Amino acid sequence: CYRFTALDVTSHIVYTNTLPSGHMRSPGGPQVNFAVESQLNIIAAELEMDAAEFRRRNLLRPGDTAPNGDQWGAIYAIEALDAAVEAIGWSEPKPPYVGRGVSMYERGPIGGDSSCRLVLHPDASITLFVPIADPGQGAYTAMQQVIAEELGIEPETIKVLPAPTDELAFDFGVSGSRTTFALGVTVQESINSLRAQLREVAGDAPFAEAAAELCRANGGEVSVNTYKKVPLFPDPPTTEFTAQAAEVEVDPETGNVIVRRIVSAHDVGTIINPEGHRGQILGGAIQGLGMATVEEHVIEDGRPIALNLADYKIPNIADIPAFETVLIPSGEGPGPFNAGAIAESANVPTASAIANAVHDAIGMPVRSLPLTAERVYNMLHGDS
Repeated sequence: CYRFTALDVTSHIVYTNTLPSGHMRSPGGPQVNFAVESQLNIIAAELEMDAAEFRRRNLLRPGDTAPNGDQWGAIYAIEALDAAVEAIGWSEPKPPYVGRGVSMYERGPIGGDSSCRLVLHPDASITLFVPIADPGQGAYTAMQQVIAEELGIEPETIKVLPAPTDELAFDFGVSGSRTTFALGVTVQESINSLRAQLREVAGDAPFAEAAAELCRANGGEVSVNTYKKVPLFPDPPTTEFTAQAAEVEVDPETGNVIVRRIVSAHDVGTIINPEGHRGQILGGAIQGLGMATVEEHVIEDGRPIALNLADYKIPNIADIPAFETVLIPSGEGPGPFNAGAIAESANVPTASAIANAVHDAIGMPVRSLPLTAERVYNMLHGDS
């Protein structure tokens, strides 16, 4: 997100002698973001500068080169930051032990090879077989909407189903904010092939007539199999920016932290499924809320203390604060109709935004998560 020319990275792999771990959403992302964004707050405090203004002065701008050498075509980092701080009421007066914090994040989608099978039936309905599952992110609905938009038909006439693993080519799977991009452009290629066949037999006839004519000429349903080598990283490079802002209240007597509000501002391309898009943002923010406030996997003498969800707390409905989403439409993205990424964009910067809000509330930087009452109490009373 930020402009800097000096970059030196040293990495260490540490064998921890603990139980094997698996990936959680955006593996490594929230941890690094927490470290970087917390450090930026510390620097801003030492410079006696407003934390949001410090970020604003150092954010990438259109035409800048990213630290990894990428030249992104569009950069909406400042717009995302300004939207988040305005919505959270950054400059409004606040009582003691109430703080506001902000955090930035950028993430574009990855690609990777994908495939699909598009089946046109004589009644003009369509079945799309895909090599991925839909664990809740709405990929099937998004593909349904892509087909409907491309062919000008009703989404209700389209089914999306998982294909048996021996029927379609390898797919990278549901991860890395990739599904709408990689599978979406593959589905579009299938649609283009089907559209060419429809025009060949029926010209510019309405879709239902053309579908019946093509199936009649084919002796039954028409199947289009597509395998597409989607670049692992979009070319030209593209990304999306997120600014997450939080307002918290800290009880100085107990150390308890109440997250009062979260604002999530996103630079987005074309939104294919608005309801699913909102769900991704809210769900990701709640995951980040858990990382910031309650979730902790404690290991003692090589053994986990929390063995089930009765002992390992995650946020429930009573923990969810007031939540607001601000979207900054850019109309630029590598996916169908210029769709961009959204999946991990909300969960990664949430914990750091909450930690920075606690820093603002108590005047001390947060150096470890989660922000349990005991941990914050010890910070306030000298045993940190």
